[in-house]
Amino acid sequence: MSINNASLDTTPILEKYIASYPENIWNYGIALSSGTYSFLSQTVMLTGVHDFPDNKLMSLKNPTVFQIAKANNYRTFAIDLQGAMPNVIIRNQDLNYIDELKTNWTEFSRETKTADIFAAKYLRDLLAHEKGLFVVLCKWGAHTPYEMRYPNDEAQYQNYLPKLKLTEAHSPSNRRKIVNSYKNALRFNIDGFFSALFADDPDFITNTTIIWVSDHGEMFQEHGVMGPHASPYLESALIPFVIFSTNPWVQENLKKPEAISCTVSQQNIFPTLLSIFEKRTNLSNGNFQSLIWQGDWQNENLFFVDGALWHETVLTPEMQNSRIILDTANYMY
Repeated sequence: MSINNASLDTTPILEKYIASYPENIWNYGIALSSGTYSFLSQTVMLTGVHDFPDNKLMSLKNPTVFQIAKANNYRTFAIDLQGAMPNVIIRNQDLNYIDELKTNWTEFSRETKTADIFAAKYLRDLLAHEKGLFVVLCKWGAHTPYEMRYPNDEAQYQNYLPKLKLTEAHSPSNRRKIVNSYKNALRFNIDGFFSALFADDPDFITNTTIIWVSDHGEMFQEHGVMGPHASPYLESALIPFVIFSTNPWVQENLKKPEAISCTVSQQNIFPTLLSIFEKRTNLSNGNFQSLIWQGDWQNENLFFVDGALWHETVLTPEMQNSRIILDTANYMY
């Protein structure tokens, strides 16, 4: 994404928002996912489990963020465009703590490629007219097959060529086409989402905090792996991490990117949410601190997991000065 690599030009609209609203939008750079596929990372963010492998099954015992939000008098929304709720983690009984549940992209759009954009418009209107809300939005995203995630037959969305045809395989010979199709999908999906959410005036969404991350990273045949994610390699766990806020307490107390010399993790989201719910600083969840932390802030015990939900392989990325080391020589931008 070009918010973290200026040579790419994949997210120019999001870049413009970040540059134009430095008091409201903060980019924490390339961050680390908790897991290499959606279910693992969502489990961490929604239950706060932090000890892996999860042999004690704390992901099944911990209260979810919805239960905690309800206990703090929030009205709760779950918008799951991928239709994965309820599941093993968000069980039927947990739905009792969700006031409004939308579980399919068809509730917003006639086609999947525009579902995130219409969901953003819905979210903008919701946040502009009602407060005291806690909303979890699981986007449809720029997932493979990438050619189905943007209007691939319209010239204005073919920013990167050559690209895949719908019938072409994800083979080694098509690696450049795969990358270009992904970049086309990113530009349409992410810039389209934030254009719809913020329009020309992000400040219109008052007294609101938004944490935006991906669930996992994408791979493009690095290390000889043909699958796009769910691998034991770091590339599967590299994600963007952006926070937006017009809430005065958050704006004053949030640890800004320039004050952090460490790689941020999805594991920091759960204690950050608790800080916002309870208006408390210096909360932590295991070794992971809230981003609303008044003292020295560090992430020295970074890890990500791969494998079955309760029999994960815990992987430790190579670090230097508390930041992950990226082997960009392997990457095809």
